[in-house]
Amino acid sequence: VKSYYMADKIDEILIAVLNLGPVVVGIDFYSGMLKSTNGKMIAAGGVIGSHAVVVYGVDLEKQEFLVANSHGVEWGVHGTASVSVDTMNKIFKYGFAIQK
Repeated sequence: VKSYYMADKIDEILIAVLNLGPVVVGIDFYSGMLKSTNGKMIAAGGVIGSHAVVVYGVDLEKQEFLVANSHGVEWGVHGTASVSVDTMNKIFKYGFAIQK
């Protein structure tokens, strides 16, 4: 590992993904996230714990983060989903980017 970068804010995730690569993000996990809705991860229901996802991309036009989840290929679209910036602001706890 050449360096690591801790993200405390949503803007820092965006910068890290665009400049360093994927970011591991700690989130509040809501019951509505057990399944994605049309490939989108939404913060519905109540918080049932903490979780981590990998933010591997950003769609600036749609204002969405692209995430991979460890719940397997049955979750979302082959294990991936998009998360709106608004939802990420609600669920975000911390993030770590690693530069090889």
